[in-house]
Amino acid sequence: MLNKVERIVMDAIFAQCGENGNCLLTEDELGSLLYSHKIKKEKIMSALKSLELDDYLDIISCERHGEKVYCLTLHTKGSSFKRDRQIDKRAVINKIVLASISAIVTFIVGRILIYLFS
Repeated sequence: MLNKVERIVMDAIFAQCGENGNCLLTEDELGSLLYSHKIKKEKIMSALKSLELDDYLDIISCERHGEKVYCLTLHTKGSSFKRDRQIDKRAVINKIVLASISAIVTFIVGRILIYLFS
């Protein structure tokens, strides 16, 4: 299970990599993608390393004109990231609906029992 920062970083990487599953990103580009979330570069790099350890992606870093560039390649888990998020959202929605239906049924049964025994 990914934490909040890892999910945000993975969303940005997934959006950049597209269908081919790999992309080149500099530290500045990665920072600008996540600027609206106000995540520090140290946390971004930590999340990238965690994602690599969890087998979501492969990271190869090199330097181009004195600037650090990351070659990111999505693995199978990384490619199915969006699908897994949708499945998780559906599961949460199903639990909420089931809890609501259970509450309504419990209320109705309680009212029927109060009517029968009063």
